[in-house]
Amino acid sequence: MYFCIIDLEFVGVLPYFFIYKFGEFYFSFFGKWR
Repeated sequence: MYFCIIDLEFVGVLPYFFIYKFGEFYFSFFGKWR
């Protein structure tokens, strides 16, 4: 049960982490071309 709760919290945060890192790369990439 404990690991299940940790897994659910990790899965809930993981997409936001990838969106943040992708957005960071996206804006830095287009910042060079402007």
